[in-house]
Amino acid sequence: MVSENQSQALMPAYPWQATLWEQFVSLRDRGALPHAILLCAENGLGARKLARGMANYVLCSQPSHAQACGNCKACLLLKAGSHPDFKSLEPEEKSTQIRIDQIRELNAFLAQTAQQAAWKIVVLEPAQAMNVNAANALLKNLEEPAAQTLFILIAEHGNKVLPTIRSRCRQFQLPAPSRELALDWLSGQGVKGAETLVDYLGPYPLLALEWYQHDSLAERQAIQQDIEKLLGHQSTASAMSKRWSALEPPTLFSELLRWAESEIRRASLANASRKYVTFMFQFCDRLRQKCALLGSSANINAALLIDEAIFDLLGLARIRPKLGTSGVDRHDNID
Repeated sequence: MVSENQSQALMPAYPWQATLWEQFVSLRDRGALPHAILLCAENGLGARKLARGMANYVLCSQPSHAQACGNCKACLLLKAGSHPDFKSLEPEEKSTQIRIDQIRELNAFLAQTAQQAAWKIVVLEPAQAMNVNAANALLKNLEEPAAQTLFILIAEHGNKVLPTIRSRCRQFQLPAPSRELALDWLSGQGVKGAETLVDYLGPYPLLALEWYQHDSLAERQAIQQDIEKLLGHQSTASAMSKRWSALEPPTLFSELLRWAESEIRRASLANASRKYVTFMFQFCDRLRQKCALLGSSANINAALLIDEAIFDLLGLARIRPKLGTSGVDRHDNID
């Protein structure tokens, strides 16, 4: 019989994680775990929960049938957030970076002898958030790890992690589920209109679930419609500035970036001019910088960032080709 604690600890947490979980369990059971794992996963696939499950399975004193027991002292301490041999590291509040002071504290933790079990485990997310100084401070422990120390670093894309860090980790890629599996899982969660969410977001079920619970789709679609109105000269810059100033800046700019990335794909398929595609790539870069700024400080002038984005969109309107749904550029010549 499975106890309540055991049922809460069952892994994998989501069906699309099953293959990767089996690979990890096999490595653990054969005593072949690497000292560092770089877990690469897009947002909306549950990488944090998977990493936590990995840590739980390694620390558990009585694992069985590819599951942590949920009842031993190690499992109960981890569940309570007080396991002395487990450390979770992420950017501090109002920051997008993992700083060198955090890594120094981590190094002090790693220098201590394990208290409850043979293993010490670190989960660090997102790995690309380490600045150069922080990464350099972590390198020694990655290069010369103590016995039975496991680092689990999480990143959306491995190529965004500094090469010096990436090269010292074994990469695990968590793939997105098929559209059918994503829809089946969302249906099991009671999500209505799952097809629309998946078509809009891609097969990222947890992100789709979050949007459904917060009714985010309508607001995001309205932003997309606003962009098209501005590009089609159906709205003015001042009217759009007023409207967008009422929105949460992170939501606005993440959706502007989503639109811009989608526009690049459409333009590439339509064989649009190099001038337009180059402008779009530059626009994306500026939007990413704005998103980073918004995540790094509470004192950013959001109104200025909005006006800059609108100015860029007005520039796009002057050179934008007519991109049909068939992927054919119907604009004869924009150069």
